[in-house]
Amino acid sequence: MNAASTTFKKNRQLETSGVKITITPDGFQIDVTDPMIVVPLTVEIYRDGKKIGVREFGARETPFKFSHPKVDPSSCGVRVLNGPICLCMVDVEEDPYPFMRPQGEQQHVTENYVSVPPALTITDEYGAVWTLGMKVAPKHKAPDGEFAFAVLRNGINTGEIASRIERRSGKVKIFTAEGWKTWTGANFF
Repeated sequence: MNAASTTFKKNRQLETSGVKITITPDGFQIDVTDPMIVVPLTVEIYRDGKKIGVREFGARETPFKFSHPKVDPSSCGVRVLNGPICLCMVDVEEDPYPFMRPQGEQQHVTENYVSVPPALTITDEYGAVWTLGMKVAPKHKAPDGEFAFAVLRNGINTGEIASRIERRSGKVKIFTAEGWKTWTGANFF
């Protein structure tokens, strides 16, 4: 099943750090407006949080115009880099935690009695990847004396707060302020 692609405005433009990005239905254009930028630049094209293309050009080649017959500019974002430094970025939806999402077809299921933490993730028999979020939950939502975090399934918040996730007897369980809860396939009970 393919997810619907994000659609942005047909004509978009942004100028920062001496670089101007223009996106139209005809393609992409990069203009270098600062004469001090003379090294080759890298242009990355993103769609739905994934990098789908990379182009390089010298600052003297401005304006740098390009398009691709199979890429609709209204569904893409563009980022211009000078080495590791981002000079300008328009509508890039980059996934900040790619390790929290399934990385293709899973070949294993996590053993019983594995706990997050110390493990980073748990994979259940359906291929779902379980982990804890990054932001500490309020103290009143945590089990006494423990830190708690949002419970994530395939990188999406389940709405539960827990200090641990465990796989026990073939089931995913979490330890919350109310005690142990078990995943039913749709929610925790």
